[in-house]
Amino acid sequence: MSMLPELPNQIINSLFNLDQGEHQEKYCRNCDRITEQVKISFSDLPGLRDYEVERLLGRVLDFVPGIKLLAGRPSACRCGAVNR
Repeated sequence: MSMLPELPNQIINSLFNLDQGEHQEKYCRNCDRITEQVKISFSDLPGLRDYEVERLLGRVLDFVPGIKLLAGRPSACRCGAVNR
């Protein structure tokens, strides 16, 4: 019963990529194994963090519903690799 009030928040956070900074175990292509990774914003992806306009686009992508289904959820490994 106590999980019920948290469920809408979890759905909203997941849908709009608001759960950045949380840890998850995920496969890293660079390490070639499953590692603990940190969820990041789309604006932290290498191709979108070079210029302010691109960073703004990355922030907008965080709030587009369902973009994670199309582009994957970005995360960063300890080795420095960014995975989706």
